[in-house]
Amino acid sequence: MLTWEAVAQRLESAPEKGRELQRLRVDFAGVLQGLSRGTIYRKVSALRAEGAAGVLGKAALRKLGVRDGSTLPKAFITHWRKRCAGHQRMKALSVWHDLMAELIGGAIIPGYDGDWRAIWLLEHPGCLVPARCPYAADHRRNAHPRGWSYRNLKALAPEVDVWKAATQGVAAARAYLPSLPHTRVGLGPMEVITMDDVWHDVEVLFLHGREMPTHERPVEVGVLDVLTGCHVAWQVWPVRRRADGSREMVDASVQRFIQAQLFCGIGIHPRGLTELLEHGTAGLADDEVRRINAILARYITPPEGRDWLTVCRSSTTGEPIAKGLFCERACGNPRHKAMIESSWNLLHNALASLPAQVGKDRDHAPADQEGLRREDKALLQMVNEVAKANPAALDILRQAEFHAVSFHQFKEALRLVKERINRRTDHALEGWEACGFVRHVANLPGGAELDLEAVPADRREATAALIKTLRAPVSLRKMSPLEAFSAASAATTLVRFPLAAAMEILGADLAQELAVSPRGTLQVRDRFSQERLTYLALATDEAGNRKELTRGARLRVWANPFNPATILVADLEGHPLGICPLLEATRFGNPEADQANLGLWQQANAEQKKRLEPLLQPKREQAAQTRQNLADLLTAAKAAQPTSAQNLAAFADEGACASPAGSYPLSANRCEHNEPALTLEDFIV
Repeated sequence: MLTWEAVAQRLESAPEKGRELQRLRVDFAGVLQGLSRGTIYRKVSALRAEGAAGVLGKAALRKLGVRDGSTLPKAFITHWRKRCAGHQRMKALSVWHDLMAELIGGAIIPGYDGDWRAIWLLEHPGCLVPARCPYAADHRRNAHPRGWSYRNLKALAPEVDVWKAATQGVAAARAYLPSLPHTRVGLGPMEVITMDDVWHDVEVLFLHGREMPTHERPVEVGVLDVLTGCHVAWQVWPVRRRADGSREMVDASVQRFIQAQLFCGIGIHPRGLTELLEHGTAGLADDEVRRINAILARYITPPEGRDWLTVCRSSTTGEPIAKGLFCERACGNPRHKAMIESSWNLLHNALASLPAQVGKDRDHAPADQEGLRREDKALLQMVNEVAKANPAALDILRQAEFHAVSFHQFKEALRLVKERINRRTDHALEGWEACGFVRHVANLPGGAELDLEAVPADRREATAALIKTLRAPVSLRKMSPLEAFSAASAATTLVRFPLAAAMEILGADLAQELAVSPRGTLQVRDRFSQERLTYLALATDEAGNRKELTRGARLRVWANPFNPATILVADLEGHPLGICPLLEATRFGNPEADQANLGLWQQANAEQKKRLEPLLQPKREQAAQTRQNLADLLTAAKAAQPTSAQNLAAFADEGACASPAGSYPLSANRCEHNEPALTLEDFIV
C-alpha cells in the first residue's frame, strides 16, 4: 500500500510523467512489473478516489487488517455509518449526497478535525487552499475527497441485517437469523395443531337479509394437524355490515367453537393437545386456557404433570430493539405457524381463477376492480326495479350474470379446493417417510394403482405372481394428508370429551333458546353468517340412544359452525339431551342427494310410530274383537239349519245397524235410513 502511495506522489509531482514512470518501473519492479502504463495510471486514480480498495483486492486487504479496503479515519467511518442508520429506505446514494452536501456546506467532518479545507490540505500538502470548495456532489465524477467515492462508502455502509434492524426494528432483524429446525417425526395425531385466520383474495356477493347484496371479502379460520398437515376443521364467513355501515368481523367467540370441536368432536391425543397460536382473532387468552383446562379436568383426569391444553404463542416484538430507545409496534413471528401460512398460499393459488379478485396486496390488485363493483351494483338496482314493475319476469332475471360469485358459490368452491389439498399426494411435507406415511404400490397398465399393503395375506402370493406377469413397476407413493390423518387416528385412540364439556366450553351466552316446531324440526341461525339451517328434533345421546324431542318444547341449542352437521341440545336447565342431525337442503329431482335426508326422515317416522303405538293399541284390539265376532257368527250360521225364505225376509226387514261402540252387534232395532238391508256376507272381512 505504501508503494502505491509513493508511486502516486512521484507521478503527481513529476513534470515529465513518462520519464518518471520509467524510473518507477526500476525502483518498484516487484510491484509494477508486467503492468501497462494505462493500468498504472488507472490504479493511481483509483487510489485517490477509493483509497486502498482501489488498488488491492479484498483478500489482500483482509490480511492487512483493513476492513473493506478503507484507510479512512475511524471517526469518519463511524459518522458515515450513523448517517446510514438514519436513512429509513436504506439508499446509500442518498446518504452519500447528504454527506457531500454537508462537506460542501462547510461543516466540520469527524475524523478530519476541520471542514473541506482541512481535507484539501491533507491531500495536497504545501498547496494553496482554493477560494471555494473544489468538491462536487456527483458520484460519476472524481470530484470528492480521497476514499469518499460512492463505491467505496457504499461498501462501508452497515450490513443489510443490522441496517434493517436499526431502521425497522426487531422483526426485520429476525428475518436474517437462522430458523430453528423442527420435525413432525415422533408426534401423534391431534397432539399439536396450529390455527390462523386469513382473508381470501376475492370478493363475493353477500345478501344481508332483505337488503341489496354487497361485495364482501370472506374471512376463514382454519385448524391444521401438524403431524399430517391435514385441515381438520375450518369455516368461512363474509364480513357483515351493521346498520350504521360499519363492518362486523369474526369475534373472539370463534375460539370457543373451535375448542369445543377439537376436544369433543374430533378428539385429542392421550398425551394432550398443544396449540401453536398467535395473538389476534385466532389467539387464546391465558384465563380462557385455564377455564378450558378446569372444565376438561372435571370429566377426564389429565396426563400426569400437565394439562390437557397447552398453548404456545408466537413471540412479539413490542420491546425496543435496544435499551433507551422507543417501544416498537407489537408484531408476531409468522414462522411460528409457517405450516398453516404455507397452506394459505395453496388456497390463494387454487382460488386465483375465481372472478372479482382483489390481489394479494395493493400493488397486485386488479385495476378494474372498482369498475366491476359499480357495474354489479347498477345491475342489481336494475334487476330490482324490473322485478317490482313486472314480477312475472323473475325467471328471466335470475339468469343475470354478475362479475362476482355469490357467497354460497364461493363456499362450495373453497370446499372442493380444501378437499383436493387434503387428498394431494404430490407434496414435499417434511419427515413423511420417517413417519411411515408411504404406501408400496404397483403401477398397473392403464394408469391404475394397486396398494400392496392393502392386499389380504391369503392373496399376496397370487398378487406377486400377477405383478411379475404384467411387469408392473413397484414404487413408494406418498400418502395424502387425509390418508395420513386417517391412518394415524386409527392407530391411536383419541380422547374425546362428553357433550356436557362442549356445552361448558361454549358457554350459555352462545346458546340459542328455541322451540321444537310442530313438524319436529329446529330452525337454527349461524352466529356469524346469519344463515338459517334446519335440524331434525331427534336427539342421540352419547350412548347411541335416540329420543324424539317434544313438539313445542323450549330448549337450549348450540350450533357450532365448525361442525354444522349436528347441533348440541340441552333442556333449559342445561342438562344435555344429545345431538340433532342437519337436514341439508338438496336440489329437487336429485334422489341420490336425498338419501341422507330420507334416512333421517325414516328415523323420525319410526320414532313417531313408537309414540303412536299406545294410541293405536285400543283400536287394534277393538278391530281384532270385531273380526273374531264376525268369524264366530259366520261359523254358527253355517252350522245352523236351513232357514225359510219367510224368516230371511223378516230378518232383512228388521235390519242391522252398527253400534257407536264399533263392535257392530246385530240389533233388533230398525235402521233409520233407506239403504238396502245388510246380509251376513257384508260382515265378512
